[in-house]
This record gives sequence, C-alpha cells and structure tokens, in this order.
Amino acid sequence: MASEKKPEVKLAELRAIVNLIFDHIQTDLKIESIPLEQDMYWEVPDKQRLEMMAPPSDLHIGQLYDDWEFLQPFLKTVTRSIVNVNARCSIASLCWRDNRAVIL
Repeated sequence: MASEKKPEVKLAELRAIVNLIFDHIQTDLKIESIPLEQDMYWEVPDKQRLEMMAPPSDLHIGQLYDDWEFLQPFLKTVTRSIVNVNARCSIASLCWRDNRAVIL
C-alpha cells in the first residue's frame, strides 16, 4: 500500500495569507490595535493537543499579557535570533524542534 503524502504548508504562502488578513484588518476595517480583555487561557500539553478521542486531562494556565510581553523584544532584535523559545512554547503553539520552527 502506497503511503499518502501529508499536505505541506509553504511558509511563503502562509505569510502572504496572514499579511492579506492583517492588511484587511488595518486598511479596510481601520483597526490598529486589539484590546487584550481576557488574560488567561487553557494550555493543552503537547501530547494531548492532537488527541481527539479523549478530552485533555492535564491542563495548564497561560497568560496573554505575559506572552505579549515575551514577544515584544523580538521587534527590537536585529538578528531576529530566537533564544529559549522552548520555555514559552505555548505562544501560538510555535516551538523549535530539531533547529526548525514547528507549529503544533
């Protein structure tokens, strides 16, 4: 039996789509900022994130304010090098594995 090829998302295409969405929000809808009205969210551990047959049993609490504060310095970083992202892997489920970004 031939194995099915898993679909891939090209980062250039994803970037273009995300940019179109943000362009629409800023240009057409005239929205320049989003209030962070709710600070806390449930964080699901990696091993349970994609398990659809059972509800997550080991939930953690994340904070948008802390996540945003963590991300702000990246705007000022010239090299855009990411250090210690694994410590804050909950941010948009973006993690580094084997020296590459992985969206979970």
